[in-house]
Amino acid sequence: MHNALFARASLSVTRDLAETAKEAALDTEAWRLCMESGRSRDAWQVQKKDAMDIGITATPTAFVNGRILVGAHSYEQLSPALATFGPSMKLANELLKRGRRDDVVRFLEECRKFWKLDRGRIDRWVREIKAGVDPDFGPNLLYEP
Repeated sequence: MHNALFARASLSVTRDLAETAKEAALDTEAWRLCMESGRSRDAWQVQKKDAMDIGITATPTAFVNGRILVGAHSYEQLSPALATFGPSMKLANELLKRGRRDDVVRFLEECRKFWKLDRGRIDRWVREIKAGVDPDFGPNLLYEP
């Protein structure tokens, strides 16, 4: 569905979304019931507010060493900064304050894919978060490029 949505130039009405769901081979009846129920609306509103509170106004958006990067960036563009010192943990820290522990673990697992010089920090932080402890992100929280 994600790829199908971005392949379309403009989506402004539910009918367009329904057509895209069909093109993406989704169970269109289940999709329709989900949309009509509004059961995900509250969670979506919370995520939208959280994103806007920390400066995210568009997709894709990435945080690299405390900087917000809006738009698509290649791995080659991001790799040098990320592979050495690693990412800023400001986003992770804000999410922890909001009780979003599972989201922080997922974020750290994504960081693991590119941050090869973490010296075991990701493993330690994930263990601490899963144990209900807020980790000390140390200089990765304080770092400002």
